[in-house]
Amino acid sequence: ADIKSEMDVKLGAATNIDLTLEQTMGDAKVKLVFLDACRDNPFAQGASRGVGGTRGLTRVEAPAGTFILYSAGYNQTALDRLNDADAEPTSVYTRVLTRKMTEPGKPLAELARDVRSDVEVLAKNAGHEQRPAYYDELSGQFFFKQAEGDEPLPLPQGTPAPSPLSQGSSLSEREAFDAAKEVGTE
Repeated sequence: ADIKSEMDVKLGAATNIDLTLEQTMGDAKVKLVFLDACRDNPFAQGASRGVGGTRGLTRVEAPAGTFILYSAGYNQTALDRLNDADAEPTSVYTRVLTRKMTEPGKPLAELARDVRSDVEVLAKNAGHEQRPAYYDELSGQFFFKQAEGDEPLPLPQGTPAPSPLSQGSSLSEREAFDAAKEVGTE
């Protein structure tokens, strides 16, 4: 969001994560949220009050069945790049996260700790403080890619067959979107 004033927030330049979760995830049993955004108060320097009447952006309570991984800790900014010579097209958080998601057999909570550690080190080396935060309200384990040779866990009765997204295949964005639509997760 390009927020220059509180009016930008009022006019919809920012997103209410609680409302977004409610509107987009509905009754899904597992909700995964990866948020690449600064979590500081863009109005802290001026005389205006913070967004939502607080210093810094409001913390989000993760409802049961939800896992949220933020790119920065509460009241921190997130690095888009490490320095002026950094040609990587994605933010520091996104580049680390997407690489970690491809590691087989890594439970989501472990993945989040690894992302936090790697981002924190990269940011510190760039003279910046950034420590991704996560909130885990999942029951059980979640893997993006199962370990080689692992048998898939049996699905509870009445569960639809896995989509191509859970098969460890490499999909284009369009194929991934179409597969998500098939299982009602758009």
